Amino acid sequence: MQKQLGILDAASDLQAHSSTKEANRLNVAMELQADFFAGVFANQKRKVEILGYSLS
Repeated sequence: MQKQLGILDAASDLQAHSSTKEANRLNVAMELQADFFAGVFANQKRKVEILGYSLS
């Protein structure tokens, strides 16, 4: 999702021009955001399945 939204490319550009500490901070933020997106998807998938549909 991050790639599709352009977030991954923007973060990579920022990391390339940042200190090691800042690049690591951006990497952690990206991982947390990916976890958030995964949670949102899993929650929506669960709701759809409760209604009797399948996302497969």
